[in-house]
Amino acid sequence: AGVINIINAGTYAISYSVTGISGPVQFALEVNSNTDATSVYGSNDGEVYGQTIITVGAGSTLSLINTSLVPVVLAAPTLGGLQANVNASVLIEKLN
Repeated sequence: AGVINIINAGTYAISYSVTGISGPVQFALEVNSNTDATSVYGSNDGEVYGQTIITVGAGSTLSLINTSLVPVVLAAPTLGGLQANVNASVLIEKLN
């Protein structure tokens, strides 16, 4: 699992998506090793989209974590074509 380092203090809008092959699944953001309750989203079909707004200090860390009751199987790396797919993404926008 990867860790995103947030260099500057501020308020951030964060969106994420994860594509698995089946549900139910649940994901959340972990901020400084603590699950952020406003970022927990679930789905019955294996695809999860979440968003939240958080305020953090300089040097904070962020991770996208699986909070499902079972391991999640991500979609095949070339599902639907010959090119590699992205199975998870995180978008971070600094608001102030």
